[in-house]
Amino acid sequence: MVVSPSLVDAKRAERTCRRGAREGKRAIKKLWKDLGSDCENAWTIRKQAEDKILKRKNFKTTNRSTPRQITYATCATESVETMIETYEENCFGPSAEECEEVAEFAASVIVNEVCSMANDTEMSFAALAEDDEIDYLGVCSEVATFLCPSKIEPMLKDYCSEDDFAKFRRIPELVQLMRMCEEKMTELVDLEQ
Repeated sequence: MVVSPSLVDAKRAERTCRRGAREGKRAIKKLWKDLGSDCENAWTIRKQAEDKILKRKNFKTTNRSTPRQITYATCATESVETMIETYEENCFGPSAEECEEVAEFAASVIVNEVCSMANDTEMSFAALAEDDEIDYLGVCSEVATFLCPSKIEPMLKDYCSEDDFAKFRRIPELVQLMRMCEEKMTELVDLEQ
């Protein structure tokens, strides 16, 4: 039996790709472990991987790279990307808990900064707006539009069955419902006018 050169090349490319994929998976798993294997680090895993893994020589290609090096690097990089997506899905996909914690933290930082600024400079937002006529309906509508997304999950819990709550609490569905807030607020404000 005569084996064609293209079949040999294809098998060699397949082996090279498997080796690259294993190396990529090993590298990202090690990075994840080094970061504490914690969902708090899922926010930065992609940037960390770019800085610490994807800049390595065997993960990059140049115009001088051989087809074998390109295959290895491509498969290694794809493997890293697949694992990052898995970490993100596992951390952010099942529920909004991690997102809620970050939102809470961001809100606390904003409030802390605003309070210290107000104390340090003895100014307030009301003082800044004294000369302007306030559009209370517009301001209220804007505040309600911003608050609406945070009210979706508690409302789901109050109004839906446990099965529906579990289904709608998943991140993709929850985000879709949250995105409806702005449109719904516009409709409600238009009805009131």
